[in-house]
Amino acid sequence: MIDGDFCKSLPNVQMLDLRANKIEEISHHIKAMVSVRVLKLDKNELTRLPEELYDIKIMQELTFQQNNVAVLSPRIGQLVELKKLNIASNMISKIPEEIGNCQELETLCIQNNRFASFPCSFLKLTNLRELSLEWFIYAKPPKPQYISRKTREGTQIFESLMVLCNLLQKYKMSECALITFLENYSDDNFDKNQRDNRQRTPLHKAAVMGDTGVIEGLLMDKADTDLLDKDSCTPLCLSIR
Repeated sequence: MIDGDFCKSLPNVQMLDLRANKIEEISHHIKAMVSVRVLKLDKNELTRLPEELYDIKIMQELTFQQNNVAVLSPRIGQLVELKKLNIASNMISKIPEEIGNCQELETLCIQNNRFASFPCSFLKLTNLRELSLEWFIYAKPPKPQYISRKTREGTQIFESLMVLCNLLQKYKMSECALITFLENYSDDNFDKNQRDNRQRTPLHKAAVMGDTGVIEGLLMDKADTDLLDKDSCTPLCLSIR
């Protein structure tokens, strides 16, 4: 545990790297680290982050990939100077709309979580240059999971994302669902029941890969689960338990 005494002893530290320390809990006294600009909590055993973390409003980089965090607090929107956020490989079931307030964000890694939609407030992230999201690989044809504005394709994908969010907001929709996303990024009509050259449907592929958010998004859209063969049933059940 990162306890109160530890937090209070570091009021002037600007970068704190606590990766791979088997940390299970962080004290609410973390707000005492008023000078922290970079906080790395990756590869620990966290199930939650203290709300007081978001009081450190000068933070520019926050990473906690490969934990078991289930909730990304709406207070993430208070980190208005944040440039990099990596929440990959957790159990997060919802990306809060308030993330749109983090308008300085340049790098956003959100892959391998449980959410089946994301907020259209992504439209406000005009400085975003890097985005990692496994949904892209389920488009037809597949796109890279990692998208960068440094490439022509990446720039086009970012522009398309902004257009999609703007269109959804125009029709009074606050969230972009998985199926809507895949239809937008597929050259042909996206068919959730179509088999690839290995005879796998998107649902089958997501089950094998353990992409829980994709599984839940497809199931919410009433994908035909009868198209799953016996090989995929076990990982599917494990993923959505």
